[in-house]
Amino acid sequence: MITGHEDTISWHLTHSRLDHQASYGNAHENWRARLDTLIERLRGVLALDAARTDCEDIIALRDELAFHLVKTAHWWGVDLFPQVLLGLSRETLTAYARHHAGRSDTDETFLDLLTEPGRTIAGITPSALVLTRDDTTRHPILIGLDERRSFRFGWIAPEGMPLWGSQPHADFLSAWIAARVVASHWDIAGKDRPEWRFAREEHNLATIWHRRHFASYGDAELVQAYSRAQTQRAACRSAIGMVEMERIADDLAFRIARRASESGTTIRTLLLTLGTLPCVGRLSASIATRAREHVLTGKDPARRPALEHMLDSLVTD
Repeated sequence: MITGHEDTISWHLTHSRLDHQASYGNAHENWRARLDTLIERLRGVLALDAARTDCEDIIALRDELAFHLVKTAHWWGVDLFPQVLLGLSRETLTAYARHHAGRSDTDETFLDLLTEPGRTIAGITPSALVLTRDDTTRHPILIGLDERRSFRFGWIAPEGMPLWGSQPHADFLSAWIAARVVASHWDIAGKDRPEWRFAREEHNLATIWHRRHFASYGDAELVQAYSRAQTQRAACRSAIGMVEMERIADDLAFRIARRASESGTTIRTLLLTLGTLPCVGRLSASIATRAREHVLTGKDPARRPALEHMLDSLVTD
């Protein structure tokens, strides 16, 4: 948890307004850091809100964080459990998000599509709400959200209207990669085609991990999951697939390190208690390295000093 000066209203109003920092169109972003930051800041703001319900600024910040938490989870295909994570019902979280979304027609339409499947998108486009535009290909790529909460990619038709692909996608990156697969065929040499085909296959495997980002594991399951993630990472043949699996492995490694810290033991001893594991020394060193990488790249910046101290304080053999 965030502690100290980060628990004050003035600190949150200065440091937790993340609206301008949300780069949803960045396909390479490590969304874990944003998700962790949103959850931690919203926890802090909820505590302040409970103590100071008359503070309009903190209520507005609460609603802003709630909206971006809902949007980020759907954008990257993560199952969100607000009751477990925040002590809020899904309905309450959505109500907070709706208060913020009402300030923007695009945000309001986006939230309507998430919470009311089948809703039409009157006045926006015939079939999808345009979310991002990527101008780095020969023909600019559009990513949109349709009436069934699915992401689609498309292009601008000659008459100026979006032309959407027929295939729905469960998350933003799936649609973005699928667009890149199509765009790779515009290059006669086709040098990028294998890269994007592999990226599509490997992202499909990574989405299983992404959806279960908040799943809980027993000690043995956690170590087994880390080993599986490392095996998948070693088999990746695309840059995106390798980065995704590295980040998954980093997250699992951090959980193992935190489990050891909570037990007052070492990573190596924790591994030894689970039975015969090959190369325990090498495995524990790998976990320690990846856990530190996760703190640097996948956690709320305000929490990093405390988490780095936790890793530094791990008992060593």
